[in-house]
Amino acid sequence: MKNDFFLKVLLVLFTVVLISCGKDEEEGEITYTPEKEQALLKKYLDYLVEEEYDIDTTANGVYYVVIEEGTGNTPQSGDKVSVSYNGLFIGGAMFDSSGDPDSYGYYTYTHRVTDMLDGWEEGIETIKKGGTSLLIVPSNLAYGEYGYYDIPPYTTLLFEIYVHDIVSPE
Repeated sequence: MKNDFFLKVLLVLFTVVLISCGKDEEEGEITYTPEKEQALLKKYLDYLVEEEYDIDTTANGVYYVVIEEGTGNTPQSGDKVSVSYNGLFIGGAMFDSSGDPDSYGYYTYTHRVTDMLDGWEEGIETIKKGGTSLLIVPSNLAYGEYGYYDIPPYTTLLFEIYVHDIVSPE
C-alpha cells in the first residue's frame, strides 16, 4: 500500500504540474507568485481528497497524510530524532533525500535545537516512532518569498518522512 500511495502521488504530481503550466509567461521564464502556489496546492489537496486520503492540518497550516501510524512517541523538543526522508516538489522532482535507508541513509538531528524548516518542525511532531507521513509544507513555513538555491520562491514542499528512532535527553 505504501508504494502504491507514492506511485499515485508522483503520477498526480506530474499531471498537476502539466495542467498548471500556463502559457502566459514568456518562453523559458517562470514567475513564481503566492497566487500560483495557492492554486497548485489547492489542486493537489483536491486530488488527495478525491482519492479519499485523510488530510489533517497542524495549527500553523502544515498538511499531512499519515501513511503508517507508528506505535511510539512523537518527537518533543530536545529529542534526538533519526529519520529517512525524501523532499519533493509538487511536480514530483526530488530536491533532497536522506539516502537509501538500507545503506544507513538516516538523518539524525536534535528536534527544535537543530535549525530546520518551521513546517518540518511542526509536521514531524505528528509522526510517531515507526510511522511514515507525507508532509505538505506551504512556502510560508519553508523558504518563503526568496527560495533557497534550487528551490524557487513561493514553492510548497513535500516531505515523505519515516521516523526510525526518537531518543529523549536524560
